[in-house]
Amino acid sequence: MPAIDTETIMDLIMQKVTVDPDTECCNWTGSLKGNGGYGGVQVGSRSGGTGRIVLAHRFAYETMVGPIPEHLSLRRTCGNRACINPEHMRLVTRGEIIEGGSFHKRTVERRDAHRASTNCSQGHPRTPESTYVAANGKLRCRTCHAARAQRGRDKKKAAT
Repeated sequence: MPAIDTETIMDLIMQKVTVDPDTECCNWTGSLKGNGGYGGVQVGSRSGGTGRIVLAHRFAYETMVGPIPEHLSLRRTCGNRACINPEHMRLVTRGEIIEGGSFHKRTVERRDAHRASTNCSQGHPRTPESTYVAANGKLRCRTCHAARAQRGRDKKKAAT
């Protein structure tokens, strides 16, 4: 099989991209890999057993810029998870991502919003008496916890 040049690969990738004229983000419109919402690119042959899915932004960066050192990761300067534009990426350590990253910011914002809510997901009022902080740091509803525990006991009793 003849080798495919970089220009051909990028032409194939760009078929799955829309460019935002305002931000110059190259937004991936192809398949998504996993729950993270990141674009995935099939590399290798499915039928030959050499196929695997790689992250589209990493593939675009490595194709256009060069290899990513093992101890570094890519961070989007635009903050757009769908963007695969290598000009919007910079190499950072994993510590830099966690320290000041949007990942951490989003996690904290979600946690704070959850803690500020007045009801649990099942609609039970959230009061200091009706909630507790679980070992993982999340707020839990005592009413929901008791109902889950009872369902588990009932299921175990029915199985015997």
